[in-house]
Amino acid sequence: MDQLGFEHYYVNHSLTFVDPVQNFIHTNGIERIWRSLRASVSHVRRSIPKDRVHSYLHSFQFESMFEKESLYDVIIQIILAIMHK
Repeated sequence: MDQLGFEHYYVNHSLTFVDPVQNFIHTNGIERIWRSLRASVSHVRRSIPKDRVHSYLHSFQFESMFEKESLYDVIIQIILAIMHK
């Protein structure tokens, strides 16, 4: 993690879920993302072939980066950019 520029902290979950001294150290963000990812996987998608998992995760990440209202505009801009190449 250090080689990629990330600092890795630890929280002792038997005591607390948020570090009492440095409250920015917690697992709430990743827990929310995993919960959203699991909720987005329908019964049909639970059988995603292994070779398509990365594609699905990239789609989830893309959709998560944009609000639902702006997603349409982003897709239109991408299409226009491709058409003007």
